[in-house]
Amino acid sequence: MKIRKGRLTVLVLTLSLAACGAGRDENPVAPGSEVIIAPDEITWDIEPRGVACAFDENNYVDEYLNIAVTDKDQIPLGDVKLSLSLTLSDNTFSGSPWLRLYDDLNGNGAVDHPDELVSGEEDGVHITTTDEFNGNKTVFVRVNLSCPYRGSLTAVAGAASARTHIAVEERDDEEQQ
Repeated sequence: MKIRKGRLTVLVLTLSLAACGAGRDENPVAPGSEVIIAPDEITWDIEPRGVACAFDENNYVDEYLNIAVTDKDQIPLGDVKLSLSLTLSDNTFSGSPWLRLYDDLNGNGAVDHPDELVSGEEDGVHITTTDEFNGNKTVFVRVNLSCPYRGSLTAVAGAASARTHIAVEERDDEEQQ
């Protein structure tokens, strides 16, 4: 089989360029980088519900979270890929949207557009990026306050990660008095 010199050059150049990008992250996070979620814990106390607890989709609060990615010197890293996921504790009935993740796409600090809902029963991970200039990402977690449960939001950038713990707890009788 004969390959012309021009075609061989194009083939070698194409393979070389493909190999340069193979296995590389588009926006790698340097070793020693850190992901920070503020706040790192969200807890809501609700009235005791007794044995039967019914999910009410209109009983919720939207929690504003800021996610930042910094290098080892605490300098913000912009345009970094973030993987965000919400998980519930094992004993929480997952057939209802106890926690929902919203991405503040228009940057106005409010959940105000249907496209901002980025989680659902079939969704696992939401991929987004930090702001190009300040290294932050704003998201909202809609926390349903119908029943007690626990969950978390996890943010991963490269090898760095952080987690915010979320809890809705019934007050004990002593706290109510």
